[in-house]
Amino acid sequence: MLKKIIITAAIFIMTAGLAPGMDHSANAMSAPKGEKIRSAVVKGYRLQYYLIDMKTEVKEKGLKTTPGIKSHHLMLYLTDMKGKMTENGRVGYLITTADDGVQKVMTMVMNMGHGGDVDLKPGENRIKTKILINGNKLVDEFVIRRP
Repeated sequence: MLKKIIITAAIFIMTAGLAPGMDHSANAMSAPKGEKIRSAVVKGYRLQYYLIDMKTEVKEKGLKTTPGIKSHHLMLYLTDMKGKMTENGRVGYLITTADDGVQKVMTMVMNMGHGGDVDLKPGENRIKTKILINGNKLVDEFVIRRP
């Protein structure tokens, strides 16, 4: 299992900069993409989740589908207690899919949010988000149903 994690991490690191048209810099802020699936307030922070269908995204941009591409990209936008968007902190998702699969995803900062590739299955998918920001630990949990 550890070997799989190390290999997956190495592949991710080697290919992270190869996605054409994806600017992950802080200056690349644009309107959130995808379907807004949740808005919540946890310890004074507003959390807004957007889900991007990767097959649709690839098709719309005219890109070739890559083997092993995940079904979705899950973005989290954080607004601090003063109403200012922040990309500070670390965010991770623990996802239990409808077929009892488990995924652990550490996000990366992009477009003033935190995003990670996830593989959602038809049916009920449970998402638990852990956020470490300014010495605070935030936890949010919800269920999303996919057709």
